[in-house]
Amino acid sequence: MTDEDKMKAPCPTCRGLCNVIIHGEKKSEWEDQIDRHNFMYGSTTHKLLECCGCNTVFYYKDSWNSEVGDHDFEGNFTPFHEIETVPGTGKFLRPEWLDQIYRQDFILHSILVEVYTAYENKALILASTGLRIAFDRTSNFIGVPEHLTMEQKVKQVFEQGYVSETEREHLAVVTNAGNAAAHRGWMPDESDFESLLRTTEKFIHRVVLRDHRIEAIGALIPKRQKKGAKD
Repeated sequence: MTDEDKMKAPCPTCRGLCNVIIHGEKKSEWEDQIDRHNFMYGSTTHKLLECCGCNTVFYYKDSWNSEVGDHDFEGNFTPFHEIETVPGTGKFLRPEWLDQIYRQDFILHSILVEVYTAYENKALILASTGLRIAFDRTSNFIGVPEHLTMEQKVKQVFEQGYVSETEREHLAVVTNAGNAAAHRGWMPDESDFESLLRTTEKFIHRVVLRDHRIEAIGALIPKRQKKGAKD
């Protein structure tokens, strides 16, 4: 058995992300013309998996499309994957890049795992509070002082250029929602929570997993000379 025959997937029996063996796989890609100039595209992968822990055999479906995802400042597109299993585990929203966070910041990774676990178990108050903590930890990652209020931290990440004005407003909603959940028992519905989660994920991905090579290349590019300057 090679590494290509293994992966991690949500086991319906263990109720968590487990090492699994791939026994079969079928992938299909599609395109759909919307109008003369625009079209959608995506992919669906079907797999037959076996959990390495409990030996449960289950069906796994991974689908994504070009309309749902995140564009970074360089224009790169990262799609959001929708995962389904039979037997079911409920919604499973953990992104593919979650393991990369572990290598960058173990504590932030632990916070996110608890957020996803809480959501998968419909503990939406805990999950919402966890998003606020995840933002706080991520802001510390880029040197935002810990003693600042959440409002001030959101302002700082905006002033440092990590988010746009619109994203700044969205992060303010995330932190306010987490505060309301923690102190006033406020609970969003699943759709509202997913919106809060996606906003937090975009921020974390941009801050923690940003491509430092782009910054290095930018520093090497010669600056444009002012008009009238001598050669």
